Amino acid sequence: MIMSGEGEAEVLDDLRGFIDTEVAAGFNSESEIAVSAVEVFVDDPPREYLTPIAQRMTHEAILRHLEEQRNWPEVTDCDRLDAGFAELNNRGIVAIQNAVCCQTCGAAQAHEECNRRLDAGSRIRGYTFYHEQDTESAAEGYGILLSYGSRKRWTLAHLNIAREVVRVLKSHGLNVTWSGKLNKRIVVDLKWQRRRSLP
Repeated sequence: MIMSGEGEAEVLDDLRGFIDTEVAAGFNSESEIAVSAVEVFVDDPPREYLTPIAQRMTHEAILRHLEEQRNWPEVTDCDRLDAGFAELNNRGIVAIQNAVCCQTCGAAQAHEECNRRLDAGSRIRGYTFYHEQDTESAAEGYGILLSYGSRKRWTLAHLNIAREVVRVLKSHGLNVTWSGKLNKRIVVDLKWQRRRSLP
């Protein structure tokens, strides 16, 4: 056992909340979510206790998610976001959804992807992304924040990338706001409904 009484119930409630958020986020598979849940919530207690619980909770959460998405609109905000990011990528702006962990690591990933595409012969002008913490926030109902940048170093180039990101996402029907200031991220106020494949 992990612990007894209220302590165990609290851990299991936290575990369920973590799993529900990861399922709603929509990027990781059922097995990936169950494994990460165990890694987050197990320290000294034996994994063999928590692993089957996490697997069961994850499977149940995915079944609930699949049932809920049957009643979603034909086009969700996440579908619009996918379409907007696809257009940005086609326009030479590397657009990454659910980039690694945090702002710093996400920026590093974006720069690496820019260089990879440049090496492959693509014309790349800049980038935009939101990271895993942003995804979790969006899945909990808070929208997403987009970072951005240009391959050119001057301020106007960065601002022009941000303006283009805003225009493109608005053209796909998303509610997008931005202060126009370089030190502020782009805000996308959306209802997070990311589809999972039906079994």
